[in-house]
Amino acid sequence: MQQLSARQVSAIKEPGRYRVSENLSVKAQSVNGKLYCKYLLRYRIDGKTVERSLGSTNKITLKQAREKSQQLMDNMVAGEGVPAEQLQKVKQEKKASAQRVSNARMLFADVADEYIKRIKVPGWKNPHKSAQTWRNRLNKHAGEVIGNKPLADITKSDVQQILLPIWLEKHETATRVRMYIEEIFEYAIDCDYVDLANPASPRIQRMLPKYTGTVQHVAALHHSQAPALYKQLQERNNDSARALQMVMMTAQRQIDVRNAQWADIDGEVWRSPIAKLSSKQTEYRLDVPLPAQLHEIITSKKSALLNYAEMPRYVFSSGAEKYISEAALRKELKLHGLEDSEGRPITMHGFRTTFKDWCRVTDAAEDEISEIQLSHVSRSAVRSAYARDKLLPKRAELMQRYADFLAA
Repeated sequence: MQQLSARQVSAIKEPGRYRVSENLSVKAQSVNGKLYCKYLLRYRIDGKTVERSLGSTNKITLKQAREKSQQLMDNMVAGEGVPAEQLQKVKQEKKASAQRVSNARMLFADVADEYIKRIKVPGWKNPHKSAQTWRNRLNKHAGEVIGNKPLADITKSDVQQILLPIWLEKHETATRVRMYIEEIFEYAIDCDYVDLANPASPRIQRMLPKYTGTVQHVAALHHSQAPALYKQLQERNNDSARALQMVMMTAQRQIDVRNAQWADIDGEVWRSPIAKLSSKQTEYRLDVPLPAQLHEIITSKKSALLNYAEMPRYVFSSGAEKYISEAALRKELKLHGLEDSEGRPITMHGFRTTFKDWCRVTDAAEDEISEIQLSHVSRSAVRSAYARDKLLPKRAELMQRYADFLAA
């Protein structure tokens, strides 16, 4: 661009940009047929190119514009920045600092609620129940200590106080509570609500007694007692007993059996969505073979429902749009008064162990076949990528043998 003199500046008649010096120029702009000219200073600050108006050519001279631009550039070189930008930067820093101070005074309970709603709930398949579980555990074990405490005031000692009473006696619960608190603090740190080390990181275990207990497995019925229970359930004429028989004969989790829908049953195959392996975004399904005994139960049940004006959605329904409750199955199982070898009442989840032990003791099938039936996913990502066939014919043969064992 051509560099201008004062006389040339006053003689500008056409819109455009006219260079005065390295950083200074005149911008001529036509507005409603009238030409307006102003001096512009162009510079870079914090990596960004900025243009600043120094005034109209009618109000300041070229000499004044040169002096003003030189002063501003000298200030930037000295690290003082351009006054307007420097003032704005100071204001922003003060505002950010004040916001951080305000955020640090946010109560743990409020941040926990925000984290659950914003981050956890959208990904949970059963958001209401999962959110309730989180809130209940946090309220019960952490609420009294840190619930109404500002984030910035929470320390490792507070987390230690929460975990100590349950660390040895209820270790699994304590572990979950620690993880909940850790996740909430990580969220707060990432959102710039607080700037401190996470007080619930795994390092907190150094401030707790060493846990030497073993994992307590659920109580399971010994496979030798399974046929007797199956016959007792067969004699009971209610949906709870039939659902328990289906749990036994398929080795599926009770939630999946309770949630079984007529639309997912096609002949001798139940295309079951596996709740534990599904999320709100993705669904994992397993084709579960129905042994002859179970197929007969389901067929008979469906025939009895054909007289209804509207077919219920679920196989074991509780109203048109609800399925049978877990409490109903637990009540039915409790009536039979069975215990495991340690004298503990057996559980529905334990029926999966009953099936697995029967497979191992009788060499009923390869381990992989029973693992697929239990909907256990391989921990090896590579193996999962290649071993995709769910071996339905082999599982159908295995489950028929198991059903014959139960019904013998």
